[in-house]
Amino acid sequence: PESKKYLASPRYVIGTAGFFMVLFTASFRNTWRTISLQWQAPFNEEGVLLLILLLLFSPLLWRVIREKRTAELPVAVGAVALVAAYALLFSYPGGLPSAVLVNAYLIGFSVWQLVDSWRAGKTGGANQALLLLGAVILARFFDLQTSFLYRGIASILLGIGFLALNRRLLG
Repeated sequence: PESKKYLASPRYVIGTAGFFMVLFTASFRNTWRTISLQWQAPFNEEGVLLLILLLLFSPLLWRVIREKRTAELPVAVGAVALVAAYALLFSYPGGLPSAVLVNAYLIGFSVWQLVDSWRAGKTGGANQALLLLGAVILARFFDLQTSFLYRGIASILLGIGFLALNRRLLG
């Protein structure tokens, strides 16, 4: 039943997956460094872009809050986190605070989704949350040049987490 709901709305699945791919890409510091290097123009186009982004996302977030659409609120907050990370880039062109903000959002969203799916007994949602959490954690290990031993331990722990969660939800 859970998988049929998603199959009935492929635009939702593709849009959500694309949105989280953008967020995942924005979790790397080099992404923000590349964007800040483009700011060598004499005209401040970035401020105009930031204003346009705020004007686009603010009504959507307001509608989600006003209509109490709690299932969509974390994704709406993700859009605001992305705009806030872009705004942070004006003050910190190195990109570290922007990357930290996006990483914090992705980890928070993963934990929220994991707990929510656990309470509802949804195996698919819990596995998606663990997959996103695992991707963010493993990306940080590769991004930060961590030793092979710690990468292996993290992979094993994530695998144990998947196994334990599925065993608990299915059994």
